[in-house]
Amino acid sequence: MRTAYRAPVFMLLVATLFLTVGCNQAAEQTGSVAVVDLDQVAVQLGSDAKILAAVKEHETQLNQQLAATKSSYENQLRTTQAKLGEQPAPEQTQQLLQLKQQANQQLRQVAQQAKSSLEQHRAQLLLQFRNQAQYAARQVAHEQNLSMVVTKNDAVVLVYNEAVDITRDVAERMQSDSAPSVD
Repeated sequence: MRTAYRAPVFMLLVATLFLTVGCNQAAEQTGSVAVVDLDQVAVQLGSDAKILAAVKEHETQLNQQLAATKSSYENQLRTTQAKLGEQPAPEQTQQLLQLKQQANQQLRQVAQQAKSSLEQHRAQLLLQFRNQAQYAARQVAHEQNLSMVVTKNDAVVLVYNEAVDITRDVAERMQSDSAPSVD
């Protein structure tokens, strides 16, 4: 009777062993998922302040250009008005009014272009940072046998275990990659 029970128990142990080995193989093939907080990486590296400073500097330059353009338009209007004299004819007054409207329209267009340029510059800096972070995250993922790295985003990642957070590793990798080389 004992041999009758041994066979099913042995079969159960073998099946459990195969399932356990099979599960481990599947886990090794798919790897695991990690989370990186790009905002925190930027803070740790000081990139957030650098990006903000670069955007502010670009904004200052654009504002200076805008002020110069406005001053140029105002000078043109004053010159035109001076040529017309103190008592311009009604049609000359109409021309001056149209010239002012055109100058204001052009100034609004220049301001809109400046705003667009500023947003493009900001987006370019953020994309550059993101690409650097992506490269570092890819290296960390390869070293840790991770199959996926997602960015921490409250709209996408609801909850995660801090053990899968590779933010510090990515920041360290980015810092070591950007360290100046000794020639």
